[in-house]
Amino acid sequence: MRKIILPAAVLFLVLPFCVLADPPDLGTTDDVIDVIENIRNFLYAIFGICVTICFIIAGFYFITAGGDPDKIKTAKSMVKYGIIGTAMGVVAGGMAELIGAFLGA
Repeated sequence: MRKIILPAAVLFLVLPFCVLADPPDLGTTDDVIDVIENIRNFLYAIFGICVTICFIIAGFYFITAGGDPDKIKTAKSMVKYGIIGTAMGVVAGGMAELIGAFLGA
């Protein structure tokens, strides 16, 4: 029963934002570079949502740990991996911009 409560709570909290969110404008251009940039921007939005959910769940684990060292360790590792994932996403975005500038796109 407890394993169902957390995903249901997350879904209950996140679903209204997904429903009310503006869909990303992928455009109707035939230019390949614009299409790739639009896809990249869409993936960045998905990445931001995933990172936010990761930190919310880690915070939930911290709050509900109740002094249990295993739960605190799990929460700390979730925060650590969330930070690593965020750094990788930022570096990937910077690399994409750098390659685009190098190629003159």
